[in-house]
Amino acid sequence: MYEECIGIYIPVNETKCVYAFSDSLCLEKPYSPGDIRVTCDISSALVRWKSSYNGGDPQSFTVTSFNSQQGTRYADRLVDRGEDKIHELCITNLLSSMSYMFYVTAHNSHGHSSSEIVSCTTLRGIYTKFECFLLPCIYTNQCIIKDNSYCA
Repeated sequence: MYEECIGIYIPVNETKCVYAFSDSLCLEKPYSPGDIRVTCDISSALVRWKSSYNGGDPQSFTVTSFNSQQGTRYADRLVDRGEDKIHELCITNLLSSMSYMFYVTAHNSHGHSSSEIVSCTTLRGIYTKFECFLLPCIYTNQCIIKDNSYCA
């Protein structure tokens, strides 16, 4: 695997220098996102993951979801908040009572790495404008959520 490393010249004596580099200064593709978890509701899914080492270069993430009826969908890129930080993204407009698969990809200028694939089945139901959702990523002005369980 090709890595771009940053090095320095270290003086050995008055007339000779040696070029040395540290592994910690090598730039590479980011490590795979970890601890991916998905919670499904009727028409949405909340995807959470923990970021890993960014390869020494700024990274961003995309979430991919797919199923047999809707095919593959990609969410907008999300900027990294830092190593070992929890990130989350809500995927909307999913079909109810359907099984979906999700994975998260970390990107930087040296490549990309993907998480494991996690599946989730959306809940059975019909979306109405008065329906409340349990997921914190769904907001609607027609509904007031109380006690995280019902509408008023």
